[in-house]
Amino acid sequence: GRFNYTYADRYSLTMTARTDASSKFGANHKWGFFPSVSAAWVISEEKFMKRLPVIDNLKFRIGYGLAGNQSGIDSYTTLSLVKPNGVIPVGNSAAVSLGDLRNTNPDLKWEKNAEYNAGVDFGIWNDRLTASVDYYYRKTTDLLDWYDAQMPSNIYSTIFTNVGTLTNQGIEFAIGYDVIRNKELKWHLDGGFSYL
Repeated sequence: GRFNYTYADRYSLTMTARTDASSKFGANHKWGFFPSVSAAWVISEEKFMKRLPVIDNLKFRIGYGLAGNQSGIDSYTTLSLVKPNGVIPVGNSAAVSLGDLRNTNPDLKWEKNAEYNAGVDFGIWNDRLTASVDYYYRKTTDLLDWYDAQMPSNIYSTIFTNVGTLTNQGIEFAIGYDVIRNKELKWHLDGGFSYL
């Protein structure tokens, strides 16, 4: 679902909500809910900015979003898989015994990425010079990976599960300039850097 609202070409709000399911996860955690919200204020459309005609665009943005990750998970990871484990005598005949292929984890769930960001866009000289600055903070929880498993309650020494938290934050800056802008030719040059 998505909701968009814009007022007077100056204020905008966007909200989304999605729910995803994956058969790769355990029976109790197949579904995940991932909402997001963002807002923007086009400051250059305010009356007090009209006294500064050199500024064509000035916009402030802020947002939050939650996303799920299931990459790196093999199908059937949460299911009990067996393999032939040898032959055993049963009465006067032989039977093939079966053993678990790996440790199973019915509680495996979505890895979640929550991100907060804020940014400013601006353009001057009839948008000949444009730039944007963004700050973001991303926190990943329930990291999916192989970890050491407790034995003897587990059969094997590793298990694919959710453990740990990871955070990233940084600043991104981008700038662009129309070096040449006329009827015959337009040459636009872009550059930027990011700090993580």
